[in-house]
Amino acid sequence: MNKQSSLQLELITLTLVPAACYAFIGVFSEPSATYQVMGAAVVSSILATILRRSRFPLVLASVLSLAGLAMFLTAQFGEGTGYYGAIPSRETFEVAQVLIDEGAVQFRELRAPVPSTPAFLALSMIGAWVMAMLTDWGAMRLRLAFEPVLPGALLFAFGSILGIAEREILSTLIFASAVVAWATTQRMIRMRDNQTWLTTDLKRGPSAVARPAAAFGLAAVLGGLALGPILPGAQEGELFYWRNSGEPTRFVVSPFVKLDNRLVEQRDVDLFTVTAEEPSYWRIVGLDTFEDGIWRTKKEFTDEDGRLPGDRGNVGTSVTLNQSFDIQNLADIWLPAAFAPSQISSETGVKWNAETGTLSSVRDSTDGLSYTVQSVVGLFSPDELASAGPEVPSEAFGQQYLAIPGDVTPRLATEAQAITAGATNRYEQARMLQDHFRTFDYSLSLSPRTGDPIEQFLDERVGFCQQFSGTMALMARSLGIPARVAVGFTWGDPVLGQPNTWQVTGRHTHAWPELWFGDLGWVAFEPTPGRGSPTGATYTEIAPTQDSNAEPSLPQDTPSTIPDNTLPLDQSSIPQGIDPGLDTSTPVTPDTSVDIPWRWIALALLVGAYLGGVPAWHRYSRANRRATARDNSSKVGAAWIDAVEDLDLGFGLSRRPSETRTEFALRASAVEGVPTEIIQLGELASDARYGPSSVGDLDVTTAHKAAASVSASHRAHRSGLARWGRLIDPRRFFNSKKAQSANEEWVEAA
Repeated sequence: MNKQSSLQLELITLTLVPAACYAFIGVFSEPSATYQVMGAAVVSSILATILRRSRFPLVLASVLSLAGLAMFLTAQFGEGTGYYGAIPSRETFEVAQVLIDEGAVQFRELRAPVPSTPAFLALSMIGAWVMAMLTDWGAMRLRLAFEPVLPGALLFAFGSILGIAEREILSTLIFASAVVAWATTQRMIRMRDNQTWLTTDLKRGPSAVARPAAAFGLAAVLGGLALGPILPGAQEGELFYWRNSGEPTRFVVSPFVKLDNRLVEQRDVDLFTVTAEEPSYWRIVGLDTFEDGIWRTKKEFTDEDGRLPGDRGNVGTSVTLNQSFDIQNLADIWLPAAFAPSQISSETGVKWNAETGTLSSVRDSTDGLSYTVQSVVGLFSPDELASAGPEVPSEAFGQQYLAIPGDVTPRLATEAQAITAGATNRYEQARMLQDHFRTFDYSLSLSPRTGDPIEQFLDERVGFCQQFSGTMALMARSLGIPARVAVGFTWGDPVLGQPNTWQVTGRHTHAWPELWFGDLGWVAFEPTPGRGSPTGATYTEIAPTQDSNAEPSLPQDTPSTIPDNTLPLDQSSIPQGIDPGLDTSTPVTPDTSVDIPWRWIALALLVGAYLGGVPAWHRYSRANRRATARDNSSKVGAAWIDAVEDLDLGFGLSRRPSETRTEFALRASAVEGVPTEIIQLGELASDARYGPSSVGDLDVTTAHKAAASVSASHRAHRSGLARWGRLIDPRRFFNSKKAQSANEEWVEAA
């Protein structure tokens, strides 16, 4: 295969796996995740091409490719764990193990579209990287006819089967077009290589075959896309709906999976607006089961419209709260509402689970949905909670909400006992746990997970709502208090010109624990620093506080590690009877500076040092070689080495181990552009090596002129950029024959 054919096939082969990965557009809820997976495939293909062109053996190239994958993933997901930001360390492998474990759980449990969690995204990138490496192996090393398509086809099938119907026609068109282009190019090159007598025959040559083949393949693809959807039965439902055959049961991984994404990457995305008589936490789901380090629920949802069979009655101090929601960009099935919903009105079907107090839509996404809901909201006093009994509705209920997996660290129960020592009732225990965690620090920038995540949280005493709510719920269970985790949102930012209306964004995503208090039912607590519910301010004794740009100042007791935009509720939004305890200090100016991680700076400096340092070292070596040549034979030897380097850089010529200097010079002189003076220089170099006393001053002058002529010719033959690229080519450092030859020449000249 000639160089032009090889380049054509390389370029078309490089598109196969990225084109297949576009099918992941239906797997991930954010398109950017799909593009990241495609990018990993491109990087893998480029690395495979470099290693193959550098003539690394397959086994060694595979090892180096996997090493590149490890560095790639370290830079992407192992922040702060790798050397120089990309070289894996022991801590990096511990983080990788956590990602693999989480990814395995999410792969089993998640239903598309899934958020771009680090674990799932990392596993997808690994798959794309390995498949791209295999594709290059089959297409370019083994020159297989059909098999190189299979790795990409596997990824395409994975994305198409597991993903939702999102751009399915476009993804099919992209991958099918890439397959047609590859098959046509591969066939054309085979004909060109095996039947060279046809290459110039326009009627019978490969190009004439390629054009109708490409047209036929494109017509087949477009025809299938156009006719497929209108075939009889194409619009009918599945014969077997394997994704979720057990409705009305919905088994969902905890929205904890989306917390990182909402709080960090989608902080300013508008999710929904709500108009209500008073602000509240807008709850979406209650999670009752803790398994494999993740909170989740598995419940039956029944169709309801009108009055809901909520499990909380009008017991204790409570108010009725009316709310109207307009969903913008939740991209989920859940319907937010203050706890506990009692009536709902919606134009689309609603499903309801009484035990968890959870509303969900019959649609796969609630985006664009509007509905009104009425909730019975508890405003309990400390005395009511202190006198509440430990009764539970049933023995099964108690077992369910007291369950703690056996792999949870025993330290959790030990510390819970120590924290609540001296408490005389369930309310005092809950308050002691809550107040203990509020001495921790709140931060979205956590250190990489290593070992047991609960122990790490207790040791570092820093986290965000996921760690605070989940750990407090488990501690409460260890004390015999039924507990679960609620996920939802704080009340949001006031909408200007619209009284009692709040805009909820990604920054308001939140989670909190709910504890069971006898006939009062589920009661929310707030262990997360810098957060406080408007409806729970009386018994938690925490002022209503959230992360918001719209509010004037920080409360006095907010830890310094809370982001500067974490502010208390506006006075006009506080429910009656609650003392907000506002701080009227001067607003904090947010830091708008850009923080560039030092590892990227170090990496950029290393790359710059290599790209500029290699040419600088080359120039220094040449100058030093001539400066240290004392006698005539050494000077001729230095001129010869200069010429040999120029022949390598300008013409790709290197001396073979079996060649003498004269033989190499004769071979080089036959190449177009190489001056014939190289022959004389080769003879002088041989004389300098084997008869140094015979070399005179005139020979030195002749050698320098010949070397200068070779230098001028190699500069004329290749551009400066091309010579620079060849000079920094890593193969010059790994090619042992060239290195040995150059070293021998230097020793001889010295």
